[in-house]
Amino acid sequence: MSRSPAPVAAVAAVLFLLSACSGGDTSAAPGNGAPSPAVTGSASPAAAEPVQPVFSGPAVERFGQEAVLAGHRLATGFVMRGTFDGALMNETDLSRGDLAFLETDMTPQAAKAWRDLAVKIEKDTATAAEFEQVFLLATIRLLTLAEDAQPVEPPFRGAGLLASTPSLGAPVEGSEEPTLVLEFPVLGELLLKDAAGVQLATRLTKDMTITLAATGDAARPWAVQAWTGTRFLTDLRPDKSF
Repeated sequence: MSRSPAPVAAVAAVLFLLSACSGGDTSAAPGNGAPSPAVTGSASPAAAEPVQPVFSGPAVERFGQEAVLAGHRLATGFVMRGTFDGALMNETDLSRGDLAFLETDMTPQAAKAWRDLAVKIEKDTATAAEFEQVFLLATIRLLTLAEDAQPVEPPFRGAGLLASTPSLGAPVEGSEEPTLVLEFPVLGELLLKDAAGVQLATRLTKDMTITLAATGDAARPWAVQAWTGTRFLTDLRPDKSF
């Protein structure tokens, strides 16, 4: 797919969001369920869940431990891939193709909403709230324009998450099966280098709620139906200064 330079208006919208150093609640569809920490683990894009939690509660009673664990693996991997994707952070031009890799884990309805959002980003017609929806799932290259800095390799450190007790959510339209809702914070530091070669870091915290819908496919039992959350970035500062 052809690429087009990131428009000035799009960059301005993103820099406005970053200057506030925080994100508000955004969603593709409403999620619910209160988090209850169950186990602490570290994660990376290549291995989003090295510590396997053991869950309990209504969701486990309804779907079973193995099915809930499968949903947890999908949700954490989905969020971590977009958040700490080095190739995406190094993109200078943003196109729909750059964001398409997240569609594979989505329901058809969610994938269509994501494609529509990517079109708006590419055409510079997205609102500030729609930009924030993208940032909830993908830390994109426009982040670095605020400080004229470039991502280093690898562009992240200390990527991790805290597991939480899953809950049951409202069924998707046309289904009587409840959804599986998982809430967890995502933590990590994004690493960049300025024009003088000084390594910088910004601490990223995202409180995410991922809603999964059952697919009926044993090989792929869950798909992402919705995501909501908040995002917080500290100011860029010399690395090791936190």
